[in-house]
Formats: sequence, C-alpha cells, structure tokens
Amino acid sequence: MTRAEKLFNIRAQVAKAVSGIDHGDTYGACLALGDALSAVLEFLEEEMPEKVLPALHAEPTRPKVKK
Repeated sequence: MTRAEKLFNIRAQVAKAVSGIDHGDTYGACLALGDALSAVLEFLEEEMPEKVLPALHAEPTRPKVKK
C-alpha cells in the first residue's frame, strides 16, 4: 500500500466516523474512529519509527500539577 493510499484510508475512516455521529450511529462511529486511530499509529510507526516506538514502550508518567 502506498503512502497516499494509507493517508486516504485514514481520511475515509474519519469521514465514516463523522457520518456515523451525524446519523446517530455511535457504535459504528466508535468502530470507525478506532480503525482510523489504528491506521494513524501504523502510518506513524512506518514514517517515524525512531520517535513512535520508544514512546510506545515508555513508562506512563503523570503530569505535574501546579498548586
């Protein structure tokens, strides 16, 4: 799959999610949004592995709250 096809797939999944929301199909919208986020992560892993992969394996941290 080419880079353009991957980007088109991401846009199509987001459009499907928006359409689901517009038509009251929240379940379908959530599935499409999940597919879109998965496609984005896959795209970023291929495009920028040096930035994405370390972040996926890092320990979660809590933001510091100012008082």
